[in-house]
Amino acid sequence: MEDDCILSIELNNSVILQTFRWIQIFASICSIILVLYICIHHLSRTILDRVSIIIARTIYLSILAYSFGFGVVQILCLFRMIAASISPAFVLLHVSFTVQQALSTFRYPLKVQRIVATLCIFISNVYAIFYGYFVFHEEILSGKTQFCSSFTLIKEDLIIINLAIMITLDIVNFIFTILLVAYNKKILKNERISFDLSRTFQRMQNVYAIEPFLPVFSLHSIVHIVHVGLYSYTIYNRQYFSHAEFTILHSVVNLAPFYCLIAPLAFLIVIKLGRFVRKGRMRTMISPTSRSNIQEVCFKNLKDAWDSPNCE
Repeated sequence: MEDDCILSIELNNSVILQTFRWIQIFASICSIILVLYICIHHLSRTILDRVSIIIARTIYLSILAYSFGFGVVQILCLFRMIAASISPAFVLLHVSFTVQQALSTFRYPLKVQRIVATLCIFISNVYAIFYGYFVFHEEILSGKTQFCSSFTLIKEDLIIINLAIMITLDIVNFIFTILLVAYNKKILKNERISFDLSRTFQRMQNVYAIEPFLPVFSLHSIVHIVHVGLYSYTIYNRQYFSHAEFTILHSVVNLAPFYCLIAPLAFLIVIKLGRFVRKGRMRTMISPTSRSNIQEVCFKNLKDAWDSPNCE
């Protein structure tokens, strides 16, 4: 009991820990505001199809839950542990989005896409629940956040295995997403020649759906790699730190709250830029100069047809 009191005083007096805690709280609050703004004002107005919107909304709800549990009510260990359990769902939901876009790319029926998307979301949530239970169920989920760092020595092996699986999935998913965009753009060039508007629109929809998430996936991969590197450093060198130092280090290296802020911000910026570019193209198409150019092309084609010899 006396050791706990000493630890509590040491952590409470740590300027580094308290500074990073408030920075993380501020980032989490900003993340909540940004996610709500995107979900209410932008997500349903994008070119994303319904299935993609469902997965995207689930991703942002997970970010919202993490930010709320980690930042807003992090005074209790219980909420901090719940937030830590949600972390693997980010990767699994990113994979779910890529799988759905792959099905759309290869023109699977919409019903199949919905079933697969629902199944992927279900698996992601179940994995997060089971991960949280098996890792933290033996912990005492009481006390304030100074006493817990979302890490438990009891299930250290499970945490490390989960980190290895998630970072592998994250990198593979990011590479596959890039290849999927490249494939859609390549096929799009060929389909435009066939003048099949329905297929061309679906292909364009796939490209416009995936591209806004590329910065999100890349940011998550970068943050995840850095986070795992720092996380592993604190774990494998734990014997060189005191209990208080380990808790402080482990709290500082947690970059997930910053991902929860940067990822929605990147998505919003890409959407805004995409709309700006498309509006610029539309203005160019309907401008007087563009209309005059179209008229010149039409008259030139008529003149060429008139001057050409009669084939009959």
